[in-house]
Amino acid sequence: MREYLKARRKEKGLKQSDVAASMGISRNYYNYIEAGKRQSRMDYETMEKLSKALSLPVKQIVESEKAYIESLYQNILA
Repeated sequence: MREYLKARRKEKGLKQSDVAASMGISRNYYNYIEAGKRQSRMDYETMEKLSKALSLPVKQIVESEKAYIESLYQNILA
């Protein structure tokens, strides 16, 4: 789960449907992104859309994604 997305969304007082509408995607697809079931290696276009929807710098998303991917690998190797 991408906790950083969920935390930022809640901090901004947004629902998944709000973020999804801002990104031009379905709520279900956004839910999959937040849950880590889609965009396992997030592309730059998605990062840009998330940046705008959540008022979050792209650089912070990149750093959060790096930490997210590292935690996935650690869980696999554990």
